[in-house]
Amino acid sequence: MKTTGITLTILSALLFAISPVLVSWTYAWGNNPLTMVMFRNVFVLPVLFVFMKRDHLAVRLPRPQLFQLLFIATMGSCLTPLLLYSSYAYVGVGTGTTLHFFYPIFVALFCRL
Repeated sequence: MKTTGITLTILSALLFAISPVLVSWTYAWGNNPLTMVMFRNVFVLPVLFVFMKRDHLAVRLPRPQLFQLLFIATMGSCLTPLLLYSSYAYVGVGTGTTLHFFYPIFVALFCRL
């Protein structure tokens, strides 16, 4: 069980690391940041649905919680990658991704100072 978790974590890290390069390659084929974010979010929905059904989790949400979830999903799962993928047109993939992941560290350091 522990070996499976470690293997899946390594696979996830590798896929997450090469995704910016794959995104920049798809731009040459006519893709754009909005389409990329849509496909990224749509393709994960069937997988999540299967996991929820397997674990017997409720798919329905109360209305207030649904609106909160939609807001969080829009800001975190849609807007952030959309801005990141849009930055690849202006700066390199490595620079954009590095700034994206170092930004919270810079904010924490500036707040500390």
